[in-house]
This record gives sequence, structure tokens and C-alpha cells, in this order.
Amino acid sequence: MREITICEMPSLYRDDFRVKGFVFGSGKKSVSIVGTFRGNEYQQQFIAARLVKRLKELESAGELNEGFEVLIIPSANAYSMNTRKKFWSTDNTDINRAFPGKAEGSTPEIIADGVFNMTKEYEYGIRPVAYVYNESNELIDTKYGEISAKDIIYIKFEHAYLVGRDNDNNEISYTLIYNFVLGDITNNIDANVITTLSGQYPIVIYGQSDYRNGQIECLLVTEESATGTINVATEKTLRENIKKFLSNKKP
Repeated sequence: MREITICEMPSLYRDDFRVKGFVFGSGKKSVSIVGTFRGNEYQQQFIAARLVKRLKELESAGELNEGFEVLIIPSANAYSMNTRKKFWSTDNTDINRAFPGKAEGSTPEIIADGVFNMTKEYEYGIRPVAYVYNESNELIDTKYGEISAKDIIYIKFEHAYLVGRDNDNNEISYTLIYNFVLGDITNNIDANVITTLSGQYPIVIYGQSDYRNGQIECLLVTEESATGTINVATEKTLRENIKKFLSNKKP
């Protein structure tokens, strides 16, 4: 396990503010897991911390698959967690709404920029959304410190993200939230199999192609329209921007 610093900045307190991550394995950047951006997402931090503990045990036992790298960021907002505030503790802004962030922006934007740039190279990204149930399968209205080993943690994964660059080569992302359905995913690997007359095993020659394709379905609508009155002009702009984004041939 390697401990890394995602971003660091001076703080109002004795020590600097740091967002830390834990890296397991090496090789292909396989999956990144981010626990919490908000001060009330204590279930997510608990899950991420348990994953760090378990992966550390598996790595020590030599039971992780070779050639793959896993990144876990348990918390990107320890300040709000410690002060029991949902959003960033000094100005009450939401880090979730700051992505993809700005390196020279506000503190939430700097945090978002650090996390985005560290995780964007990974093939998969996971954000757990958790609800805690007791032994009677009743939803617990949790407060800080009330999660115990007996609690059953139900993890629900929500949302998908389109991440890439716009026509001006600026990093951009769209959140697919409503009525999201993930279809079948196909692995496409360029490989030729040669069977020899006397050989026990065939010879496999791999090319350069290694990608996945599939289908997703969702309702493209802004959060503003989804929670209030539909703004036709705003929705039209959103759809046109996503069409341009998907066809701009940027990585």
C-alpha cells in the first residue's frame, strides 16, 4: 500500500489541509473509489476505510491480481466531517458542485481539481451511496458515531459521468442522474489465435486495440428542471452541448 497526497493547502489550524489516497497494486489504473465529499457522508467514509483495511490485508497476503492498480480516497472533506457540517465548513459550498474544479479557484474547486485529475486516468470510478439498516431491516436515522459492526450496510451506486474535453480542450463532465440504465458492455480486444501442428498450446498474438463499448440510457435534464419548472431553453442548450461533447473526437 502506498499513501499519496491528492492535494494540500495551508489551513486555519496547526497543520496543513490534505486529501489523502491509498494505492494498492501497480500497473493498469483499474478503479478509483472516493468515499465522501460532504461532512454528513459518514457511511461512505466507513465503507472506504473498511475497503482500505481489507485491501491492505489482501495485498500483504499476495492475493491481489497483478498488473492492476486501485486507488481509494476515503474522504475529501475532513474539515466538514470534523465540524459536523454538510458542506465546506468556511463558506458552505458543495464540493460535489465544484467539479471538474480549478487549480487556482476556491478551496472546494481546488479539492475537486485535485481529485478529478488524480482519478480521471482510472478505467472505472465508484462513489458509494449508503443507507444503514439494523438487524430488523429498519432504516437507521444515523448520527455521528452510531454505526457499529452489527449494522448491515446497504450500498447503492447511483449516477454515471461523461468525462472528457470540449472543443477548446478544456476538461468537462456531465452527470447522468435520471432514469439511468446501463446496457450490456462488450470487451473488444484485437487478437489472432494460431494453432500449430505439433504445439500443445495455440499461439495468441495481441494487437493494439483494447476497448469496451456498450449502451446507456438516461433522461437528459438539468437538476433545476428536475426539481422545479422546466426551462425549455436551458434543456435545449444542455442537449446541444452534450451532442457536441460526444462528437468532438476529444479524449
